[in-house]
Amino acid sequence: MQKWYKLDNAAKIFPAVTNKNRPYMFRVSVVLKEKIDKDTLQAALNAIIERFTSFNVRLKKGFFWHYLETNPKKPLVFLEDSYVNKAINKKETNDFLFRTLYYENKISVEFFHSITDGKGALTFLNALVYEYLILKGEIIDPEHKIWTKDIEVRYDETVDQYVKNYNKKDLKKAKEDKAYHIKADIYKDNYQAIIHGYLKLDELRKVAQNYGVTLTEYLSGVLVYANYQYLKGKDFKKTFRLILPVNMRQFISTKTLRNFVLYMRINYDFNQELSLEEIFSITKNGFKEELVKDKLLSTLASNVKFEKNIINRSVPLFIKTFFMKLVFNFVGEALNSFAFSNLGLVDLPKDMESYIDRYQFIIGTSTDCPKAMSAISFNNTLTINFVSLMIDNDIEKHFFNTLRKDGLNVEIETNELEVSI
Repeated sequence: MQKWYKLDNAAKIFPAVTNKNRPYMFRVSVVLKEKIDKDTLQAALNAIIERFTSFNVRLKKGFFWHYLETNPKKPLVFLEDSYVNKAINKKETNDFLFRTLYYENKISVEFFHSITDGKGALTFLNALVYEYLILKGEIIDPEHKIWTKDIEVRYDETVDQYVKNYNKKDLKKAKEDKAYHIKADIYKDNYQAIIHGYLKLDELRKVAQNYGVTLTEYLSGVLVYANYQYLKGKDFKKTFRLILPVNMRQFISTKTLRNFVLYMRINYDFNQELSLEEIFSITKNGFKEELVKDKLLSTLASNVKFEKNIINRSVPLFIKTFFMKLVFNFVGEALNSFAFSNLGLVDLPKDMESYIDRYQFIIGTSTDCPKAMSAISFNNTLTINFVSLMIDNDIEKHFFNTLRKDGLNVEIETNELEVSI
């Protein structure tokens, strides 16, 4: 039976503004300890796709909004190439808004942001890997940590939590000024350089604790300090602003697989002399001020207000699309200088852990923000992931050098066009 779903509030903008230069894709990957068998991976994908109803969809145009409907086709598995998070080619993917990739020991899934966020993507990837291992003959107790194909679909999985938690009384959001943007030469044909850095999680926690900050605050601070070192000596007429997605499931209990993130921003004045410790202080205060449920809900209310407006609701899609593109091309990601997303610690059943080496998580870039960083942890390994349209990788060098100065051992891995770090 064919079903249809409204796009969630965060998803509505993406179909209007996406193109090959800003595809709004992201990737989650898992590296196993044995080479991937393509046929078994395809069988696993076929087995679970109908369980994940909000991913088993294609994008359609309605009169007022885009919407999602059940896709009668089957998703395909592809051999990974050197291009990361490239725009969805619907003909290639059988109209699905994600693509499943394999390469040697690695399984990756790349998602168009209109169907899910990092948490939803990780849930799907873990279910896929579980089914893959089962089909390989392994015996695994899911321990209620894996959304296996026989678990009944819950209504809450597809609920738009932005609209559900909207309260117009929460509207208090203040206007923000435009942020500084890094300008540099970029790769041709939307190629993106990837650098993975692997660290011991327990060692990283100890270093962060010594500075009196959390792990995410530490990584955020070192990232900002790397940008500060790279940009030092420039005249800044605009603020350097770090943007971090916040998983709202930590504040509001829900099983939704759809988008449910909001964003916090921290400002830094690069016109003044800043030490690493001073940047940590600014970062810690920024988290204290911004990572607050009521403040985030005011952002949610502001975002949903546009959708709720009766005039906006009654305007045909082609007019909405025209104005969304116009506004986005003018504003774009003008509020952000650099993005960092920490997906956190992956929690797997004990029986699965022995088959898995590590995870990776790669977020999107754009011409306004040509470089981004993300992190994900499994067991005692934290993976730092840099993705870059920029050819220059001095920011990454500054970042990893700071970690080494703090006594941390970092194992570096790059993709084929990237120079050494």
